[in-house]
Amino acid sequence: SKNRKERRLTINGDSVNMGLSKASLARKKKLYAKAMKSRQIAVQGMLYICAFYITWLFPTLQRITELSMQKNYFVLQFFDSALLPLQGLFNFIIYIKPRVTSYRKAHKEVGFWRAVWIVTVTVE
Repeated sequence: SKNRKERRLTINGDSVNMGLSKASLARKKKLYAKAMKSRQIAVQGMLYICAFYITWLFPTLQRITELSMQKNYFVLQFFDSALLPLQGLFNFIIYIKPRVTSYRKAHKEVGFWRAVWIVTVTVE
């Protein structure tokens, strides 16, 4: 149908019909953007879950060995004491990750640590 605007690709002077109208391309772009946003949200959720498990793995193992064997292992106590207080830091890093990423995408000349500083300290 000649009324429908079709996207054409030119290869070596020959025009090839891509088979997609502008409306179809716009729909595909919108679906792709929605899928990418969903993927980013899923990754962020998985990062929170990983931070939770990393933080609570050693305290849980410490309690299990303490109750079942009546023993305390230094390595478990060390990681228990080191990682449990870091849970807030892990959550903070995951929380600001999307902001830092989008800021760095918009300002390619800014380094990672400068972007973290700008995102966390400055008020826009």
